[in-house]
Amino acid sequence: MEAKSEKIKSVLVFLFWVAFISCCIGAGVFLVGYLRQIITHNYTLKIMDQDFSPLLSVGLATYHLFMVINLGLIILFAILLFQILQLFRLLAVEDPFHKTLSRLLLKIAQTFLWCATLSVLEMAICSLVPHFHPESASDSSDIFTFLLMAAVLYLIAQVFRKGENLQAENELTV
Repeated sequence: MEAKSEKIKSVLVFLFWVAFISCCIGAGVFLVGYLRQIITHNYTLKIMDQDFSPLLSVGLATYHLFMVINLGLIILFAILLFQILQLFRLLAVEDPFHKTLSRLLLKIAQTFLWCATLSVLEMAICSLVPHFHPESASDSSDIFTFLLMAAVLYLIAQVFRKGENLQAENELTV
């Protein structure tokens, strides 16, 4: 059974690496496209086949804020994927309770909270422009998912922290 579990873990680690690399490439493509718009002063150029020019009706500052928030979300997704890869590396069935593991779970929960915060800002900016909702924009279900994941991971981190304390007490009594 352990061999099957290790095989599943290996496949998951591989898929998360692929997703992490794809997300990093996506962030790079988005950043280059955005910088190209800034340098050429042509804000009607599409970035990753998306047209963000309707935001210009609200103002250039709002447009830039939206683009920075969008880039921030892409970078946060890459950070989340990398943190999950670290989680796979740290997770050991024999000795699951580590300070580093509970800290990493808390960091992942914080990253999900940042994703929710940026998604709320992104949704608020999208609501300023009628009929503007790009494919990459967050909606309320994304925000709920980010908040739910943050809460669940926070609770799991607290369970692991309690497990650390119990394991430390157990080692002292034996």
